[in-house]
Amino acid sequence: LSPVCLGSLRRAASINAEYMGVFLRSDRTLEFHTQYGLHHKTRVPRFGRDISYHSQSCDLYIAADSPEVYRINLEQGRFLAPLQTNLTYGVNVLGINPVHQLIGLGGENGVVQCWDPRDRTKAGQLNIQESLQASSDGRKIRIPSSACGVTALRYDDNLTLGVGLESGHWLLYDLRSSIPTVVKDHRYGLPIVDIKFHNNSKKIITADKKIIKFWDRDTVDNYTSIQPETEVNNICLIKDSGLIFAATEDHRILTYFIPSIGSAPKWCSSLDNLTEELEEEHLESSYDDYKFVARSELQSLGVSHLIGTPLLKAYMHGFFMDLRLYSRLQLNASSFTYEDFEKQQTKKKIEDMRRDRITKQQRIKVNKVLHETLTEENSKKSRRKKSKPSSRDLQKETPKETPKETGEDNEDEHDSDWEITVSNPTGDSRFGQLFTDPRFQIDPNSEEYLQRHPTLSTKRRRGPTDTEFSKLSKFYATDTSDDRNKSLGPIRGTKRLIFQR
Repeated sequence: LSPVCLGSLRRAASINAEYMGVFLRSDRTLEFHTQYGLHHKTRVPRFGRDISYHSQSCDLYIAADSPEVYRINLEQGRFLAPLQTNLTYGVNVLGINPVHQLIGLGGENGVVQCWDPRDRTKAGQLNIQESLQASSDGRKIRIPSSACGVTALRYDDNLTLGVGLESGHWLLYDLRSSIPTVVKDHRYGLPIVDIKFHNNSKKIITADKKIIKFWDRDTVDNYTSIQPETEVNNICLIKDSGLIFAATEDHRILTYFIPSIGSAPKWCSSLDNLTEELEEEHLESSYDDYKFVARSELQSLGVSHLIGTPLLKAYMHGFFMDLRLYSRLQLNASSFTYEDFEKQQTKKKIEDMRRDRITKQQRIKVNKVLHETLTEENSKKSRRKKSKPSSRDLQKETPKETPKETGEDNEDEHDSDWEITVSNPTGDSRFGQLFTDPRFQIDPNSEEYLQRHPTLSTKRRRGPTDTEFSKLSKFYATDTSDDRNKSLGPIRGTKRLIFQR
C-alpha cells in the first residue's frame, strides 16, 4: 500500500486472479494496485463505506454516506452516473449475486434493496423490522429501530441472502419471500461485521467484533466458535478449504485451520500432515476396570489373604484388583458404627472437662513489675475495645462535657486513640526468657534505663556517687581565677541543684 496516504484502510476488492485489487481508504481515496505496486489513485465525492466489483460490466460500485452509489468504469477510466436510492442515511454495505448479478444494498435505516445492473433500476425492497414482525421467530425478538441498520450482506446462491444487523442478529432470506427463514443472535450486542458461506461443509460463518461463530446450515445449530484476543474487522475464507484469515486490531493477520470443515489448500498442504501428527488417538486399555493396590493398602483393607488368588494380579510393587471389588472393600472398611460414635462423644466430653480445670499459674521471678505493667495495659486494651462506641451511636448521641478530675492523672484523657501502641510480649513464646532468665533483669537505677526514660520522677533519679562527687569538687576547686569563677558561677549554682540529695 502507498505509504504517503494517511487514511486507514476500510475495504478491499479483488479485480482478477493476477493480483490486481482496489483499496478504499477512510480519506475518500481509491488506490488501484497491480503486481508492481500502486498503479493509480483517485478520490470519490463522499466518504466510502464499501466497494464491490462487477466483472461483467467492468464497473466498480462504491457505497458511501449518501443515497448515491457511485460507479467507476475501469475499461473507460471514468465515473458513470450513480445509482439513485432512497436510503437517506447512506448505504452501509453492498453485494453482488454470483449467479444472476443482482446487486444488494444495505441501508442505515434497516432497508435492503436489490438493483438490476443491466438497466440500473430497483428490482425490490425489504424492510427488516417489518419482516421480523411477520415471522414466528422474529416476533420473539424486539429490536429497536436504531439498531436495525444493515452492517453485513452476502449472497450464497441464486436465491439465498444473508443479512447482518447492528444489534448482533443475523438473518437468512429467500429472495422469493419477505419472511426470514432463520433468525439468530450472537448474544454480544455488537454489529455483525461479515457473513460467509462454506458450501463443502454446509456451514455458515458469522463474525462480530468479539467472536467468530460457525453454524450448521441444515439445523442452524452452533458448530464451533473462535474468540480472538483483539477486535475482529473482517474474515477471509479460502474457497473449499478449512483455512480462515481474520483481520483484527493487530499488526498480524490471524490464521486458523479447521480440518473438520475442509482440507488445507494446495499451496499449504503441510497443514494436513501437521494435524495428523497432533491428532490424539484414544486407545482402550485392558486395565480400565481395575484398581492398582499396594501391599500396605491390602493389609489396611484386611484382604492380604487374597494374594495368590485370581482376584489379584501381580504388577510391579502391588496388584491389580477389580474396581467393583475394591469399591465394596473400601465401603466396608470406612463404615461408621454406633460404637465409634459413642467413643468420639466420650472423648469430646473429657476434653471439655479438662479445659475447665484450674491450672497452676506460673510465678514471675524476673521483671515482675514489667510483667504486671504489660498485663494491665493488655486488660485496658480489651476493655476499651469492648466499650468503643459504633459510628451509628456517635451520630445519634451528642458529646457532653465532662469535668476534669483533680489529683490523680486520668489515663483516658492522655490516650486519645482507642488502640494501645505498647507491644505485649507476655503471650509471645519468643520473649519467654525475659521473665525467667536473671540475665534479662532490668535495673531501673542504671544510667541506660534513665536515659531511655527521661520522664520519670526526680525521686527515682540516682545522685552522683561519692567518688564522682569528689572528682567534680576537685575540678572546680583547682581554678581560682576571677574569670574562671565568673564563667563557672551559673554552673556551680546548677551543680548544687543537681547534686542535692
